[in-house]
Amino acid sequence: MPNSSPKILIIDDDPHIVGVLSVTLEDAKFNVTAAHSGKEGLRAAYDQHPDLVLLDIMMPGMDGFEVLDHLRAVTDIPIIMLTAMGQDQNRIRGMDKGATDFISKGTNMDVLIAHIQNRLRTYERKRTPQGPRRYDGQLEVDVPRRRVRLDDKPVNLTPLQWKLFKYLVENEGRIASYQNLLNAGWDNPEFADPRAVKVQISGLREKLNDDARDSRYIHTIREEGYLFEVRKEPNRL
Repeated sequence: MPNSSPKILIIDDDPHIVGVLSVTLEDAKFNVTAAHSGKEGLRAAYDQHPDLVLLDIMMPGMDGFEVLDHLRAVTDIPIIMLTAMGQDQNRIRGMDKGATDFISKGTNMDVLIAHIQNRLRTYERKRTPQGPRRYDGQLEVDVPRRRVRLDDKPVNLTPLQWKLFKYLVENEGRIASYQNLLNAGWDNPEFADPRAVKVQISGLREKLNDDARDSRYIHTIREEGYLFEVRKEPNRL
């Protein structure tokens, strides 16, 4: 397999799941490495420098959350956590620790591959220096210059609104939890709470002409946070 193929590290203690994922991803032209425990997975991550990690939560010894903590201390690569259906508390805990995405075990393999490709593209854009970026025919964001334009007109954001919007843009397609946004916007996030985030996002949406009921850019993820992703043209009066 060519060295240019993205490197995927699977960390899961279930040999059957590891086998299915390995075959599927290799068929999709990924370079796959597998580890069957948290400690083995960390060693592989440090040695192989993968482009993305598929990480099981429930593992004996060192579980997925502990592995996630260790990985996030040294890298910002996409980490997709493998969960059982209905594990909302695990999803929330994982987001707070920096997980990029969540996939339920048993998800269609084509859907899994689409998630992986999306996260790899988003990460590549994030780490590649670039100038202004147009997200659609209306919104333009220039992160290095801290400039936002809508319909070719400047959008004047407060410093706090800019911090939150920058975090959302740089994590396009990934849910930003309330805690993520508190950490991104406030110097002392312990003195703020999700209500403060909601107020700032409301003001940000107003400046972007983005109706919360039919959002185009910033989407509310109920009880979790927000997601920046360009969607269809909303019905605007």
